[in-house]
Amino acid sequence: MSSISSNCDFRKLEHDTQQRMHDVVELLRRDPAHVTLNIKKLKGHTKTTLFRVRIGAYRVVFTHTRTTLTLYRACHRRDVYKRL
Repeated sequence: MSSISSNCDFRKLEHDTQQRMHDVVELLRRDPAHVTLNIKKLKGHTKTTLFRVRIGAYRVVFTHTRTTLTLYRACHRRDVYKRL
């Protein structure tokens, strides 16, 4: 969870939101194209292909290859797309 806590103050989130975020990240680690996660490709980023997954009012922005999953941001939807 260090990737999430470095992008927003994870400890200040409600416990159920923390747990949902943790569960989604675990699903992404196992299968980055998981069907039930509502994953969307972000437009306008030419250097890397970024994706987002929705967790209530929060978003996790990530990229993946066959061997790695990189989390870029995990914050409230009003803040997550700033400085990407």
